[in-house]
Amino acid sequence: MEINNYEKLEIFIDRWISGTIDLLIIESEPGLGKTELVKRKLKEVSHLAINNHITPLANYKQLYHNRDKVVWFDDVYYVLLNKLNIATLKQLCETTQNKKLCYHTKAELLGDVPAEFTKISKVLITCNAVEGKNPHLRAVKDRGFHIKFVPTRQEVIAKLQEVTNNYPLLEQKEKEEVLNIIEYNSQNIKSLSLRTLIKGFQLYSFYKLKNVDWKEDFLKELDLNEKLARMNSLLVKYDSDIDRLKEWDWSRQSFYNYKKMLEV
Repeated sequence: MEINNYEKLEIFIDRWISGTIDLLIIESEPGLGKTELVKRKLKEVSHLAINNHITPLANYKQLYHNRDKVVWFDDVYYVLLNKLNIATLKQLCETTQNKKLCYHTKAELLGDVPAEFTKISKVLITCNAVEGKNPHLRAVKDRGFHIKFVPTRQEVIAKLQEVTNNYPLLEQKEKEEVLNIIEYNSQNIKSLSLRTLIKGFQLYSFYKLKNVDWKEDFLKELDLNEKLARMNSLLVKYDSDIDRLKEWDWSRQSFYNYKKMLEV
């Protein structure tokens, strides 16, 4: 199922927290804020959070010691590529209320953890990709709601404004200056994300201390075309358009078009 706005994404997370959804998988491009959203939602909820690069045995032990809590697997691309972890997930994500989990290995490796136990908690998986040819992986996806979160650019811009308002390390006017650059050029940014904004804030803060221009490097970070980067350097270097045009390698009309893009 594909959804394209944050409000509906929150509704699905709330449904999972309330217990009406046993398994919820949220997949999206990186940097869209899904992890921070889940963290906020789970702030008052007793839960087990499992991150990337966990071994199957450690995974099983954590699930046992936290068997009364809801489980959140975050950024688990490599976890999902491990057959033993997928086997545990399949057991954990059974559609029955009581899930029987098994892990058969040497007793000394299990320690105080039994080779079998029952768990009833719900599972949330957030990741940047749910791929792979393993049929067991497809079986995990089929046992719950698999959300592909693809927010519109308008949705991302609205979320950027929210992040801007809450960012504590710059004045509001300074933050708006960074956001305005992103908003004006949003249709030409290949990968628009919340991380783009934070990078802009960090560049602004660094260059502010050095008392030098920050826009040129930020435009490069946005992965825009070279004309915008050149225009920014000319605006910094010269005070008049006459001098700037002498070093502009394209048409006069394009000069004023690109200049306008930076006058935000």
